[in-house]
Amino acid sequence: MAAATMTPHPIHGGFSSPPASADSTSPPPIGALAIAPRVQQGYYSRSSVTPARATAAWLRDYITAIKHGQWHPYTPLERRVREATRNEAWGPTGIMLNELADHSFNYAECRIMFAVLEFRLAYPVEKWRNVYKALTVIEFLLTRGSDAAVAIARDDLLSRLQYLAAQFYYYADGRDHGLNVRHRAGAIVALMTEEG
Repeated sequence: MAAATMTPHPIHGGFSSPPASADSTSPPPIGALAIAPRVQQGYYSRSSVTPARATAAWLRDYITAIKHGQWHPYTPLERRVREATRNEAWGPTGIMLNELADHSFNYAECRIMFAVLEFRLAYPVEKWRNVYKALTVIEFLLTRGSDAAVAIARDDLLSRLQYLAAQFYYYADGRDHGLNVRHRAGAIVALMTEEG
């Protein structure tokens, strides 16, 4: 009988046992245990999300949570809001926005969402995309979300939104990226004050 060879694990570099034969049942990889149920439950809306990408996103959020002093990773709802407001060149999808609006009808979940959004609004001007996307999500929650979302935004975010509408400037490559943030924040302030 030939000796079994050990192969390095592709993720953590340690050694794993040789592949199991076709007739035995082998457990799924470690990342698949945590991610596969979440993919099936719809936590990841993009059809191109594979378990490997979902594992990478979870790991990125976990490291970010630890970096900010949290010992536990973000909840699925917090991760969803963070995904909608990432510093990427495209905005949140309509499916994602509708899902967040549905969560706003639960008061505790609405509070969690607005805590993440308030944190995003306080980002430095270099991360203007995060701020702009947070404003996009807030505007959608005000128009399509619950009355609790409007009340929370009015109580917690109005002064910050007024500040953003008046004084958010960021020039890079000869272009004022803060202009979009100022216009969106001004529109949200107008929306919040006219509903009063």
